[in-house]
Amino acid sequence: MSPNYPGSYPNNTHCVWNIEASSNYRINLTIESFGGQLLDGTCADFLQINDGSAGWETLMNKTCTPLNNYSVLSTARWLKVSFKSDGHIAGNGLRASIVRVYTGSVINNYSSPIAECRSYQFECGNRECLTRAYLCDGFNDCGCVGDCDEDDCHGAGLDQLAAIGMGISIGFAIFIVIFTVTFALEQNLKKRAVKRNIKKHMEKSGGANDPFLKPPDANTVNRY
Repeated sequence: MSPNYPGSYPNNTHCVWNIEASSNYRINLTIESFGGQLLDGTCADFLQINDGSAGWETLMNKTCTPLNNYSVLSTARWLKVSFKSDGHIAGNGLRASIVRVYTGSVINNYSSPIAECRSYQFECGNRECLTRAYLCDGFNDCGCVGDCDEDDCHGAGLDQLAAIGMGISIGFAIFIVIFTVTFALEQNLKKRAVKRNIKKHMEKSGGANDPFLKPPDANTVNRY
């Protein structure tokens, strides 16, 4: 079930369940209750169900309208259920149940859609794989409850606005550094160009006969 059920779920809720049955069994999923939210013709809070017989590519249902006692049966041993809400009005969320359905050994011919996580990825408690850059960023990117990307994060936590503000500040600081370095390099190149032009001028004019490069005589200096 979604967080706080039967009460309202939090804003920006993200839940993912990767469900796997044992050998010889399929999964019968029943959505006992789901509220959802359709806002101005757009799915704001939605439920999505994917079959696991061919990766997670087969979409069984995606809805933001209410469901009651709605059932689906997996083709193979796996189902993925995702629930996501926006940052506005929250409803009563999701309550569901699963039952194993015996099918026999023929069901074992399918390959698991649940991928092994790479060395640079974090394996979430719900068996999602997450790039480690998302760890402890203030968002529940895994979509799970235990062993998630926001567990064991030390120091002051950041809410979403603070995280966005920090990202903007870091981006602005990087821009200032790049601008300063670029300006310094440009000024250095200009100075070198001036020196090269002076040197060429001296070589062409012989240097000593150039009135602009010739040092002032003593009488001129004494006059001042």
